[in-house]
Amino acid sequence: MILGIVQALVPELLLKRMGRGGKLFQVSKRFSRKFLNRYLGWTWRRTTTAASKLLEDWEQQGDEMAFRVAAFCKTEGIPPELVCNSDQTAVHLRPSIEQTYEVKGVKEVKCLGKDDKRQITAVVSSTTSGELVPL
Repeated sequence: MILGIVQALVPELLLKRMGRGGKLFQVSKRFSRKFLNRYLGWTWRRTTTAASKLLEDWEQQGDEMAFRVAAFCKTEGIPPELVCNSDQTAVHLRPSIEQTYEVKGVKEVKCLGKDDKRQITAVVSSTTSGELVPL
């Protein structure tokens, strides 16, 4: 975008030789980042999402669940290889970016397309005895 603006407003800048080596002016990543930082106050930031926040008592909840499972297995005589822990994860069909430009100092960095729901679900499971269950 910056290159297009330069071409539209000051095309002669692209013909100008710069520095000791006499290289032609280029809109590099470094130039773009400095320009955006200096004139727009933007900085390169990692996007934030609600999913990255944990409950305050997450460790206690996990411990209590493990004790309930252990007690149930003991009272019912369930062997460890029959106790299965599963988790699902989203496999995105269209990758999204993790970083974008935003004004310095903001606490939440939003990004369009970050919450794109086009995905498939992969379920990963393992037993208490350590065996991995096929996907």
